[in-house]
Amino acid sequence: MALIFKYIFPIQPHPPQASYLTYSLVALVQNEFSGLTLYNESGQPVDAMTTLPPAVDNGLSLPVNIVIVAAQMIGYRLLTWVALVVCARFRYL
Repeated sequence: MALIFKYIFPIQPHPPQASYLTYSLVALVQNEFSGLTLYNESGQPVDAMTTLPPAVDNGLSLPVNIVIVAAQMIGYRLLTWVALVVCARFRYL
């Protein structure tokens, strides 16, 4: 049974995130740190994106992260509207 489950639902190395906070944080960090040059103690330039921990980078570009956040916002609004319409139709409000 475990083998069937393993092949039907393969384990992904990084499961997809459902939180809008993840995508908005990554978009904010990419917007602020891309193109920024930092200097270490000896005066050598260091790209700011290389100093970030790997947990901050999800592998998507800035516009893709912004589109995902916008799509989630629109989806949540539509879901709320549908819930209100259903409640109004069945007189739950």
